[in-house]
Amino acid sequence: MRKLKPLILTAAILLVAFQSAHSQINLRAWVGKYPVNRRADHYRNIFRTAPLKSQLRRLLGRDYYRRVTFKEHFTMGPISLVADHYVIIAMCEAHNCVSKQMFLAVNVDRGDVHVALYHYGSLDWYHTQGKSTDLPRPVLDELDQLLPTRRNVREITRGAI
Repeated sequence: MRKLKPLILTAAILLVAFQSAHSQINLRAWVGKYPVNRRADHYRNIFRTAPLKSQLRRLLGRDYYRRVTFKEHFTMGPISLVADHYVIIAMCEAHNCVSKQMFLAVNVDRGDVHVALYHYGSLDWYHTQGKSTDLPRPVLDELDQLLPTRRNVREITRGAI
């Protein structure tokens, strides 16, 4: 039995690592599609997928997670891939895009998540690791194209893995 314990533990660790890597790679399959598809015959929501749901809930908290991911009145564009490693999701409040926006960048290789919540001139960054300055220049350029000028910027890092 003692000889089996290390073997079982090793197998469990490999299974978890494989599932995590596999689910991050699956995010690439969303590129070009919309984050939420409400068609009755094919409902899809990227925010409910295994790689994102738990990370976003820990990172943003339950209230922000619900507000950002399940509001019916958000306008969303198709998901894009920037710098070959970052899946980008951008959305804004319908009829109020200038004032309320959300920007999400997920590194599909490492799994780190970066969320920018823009609200009337203030920007709150939430990161599973690092800061916004750690993001590659093309990702920050994408953000600059989408969001208006920011007065206040706040950085919050919470390990959510």
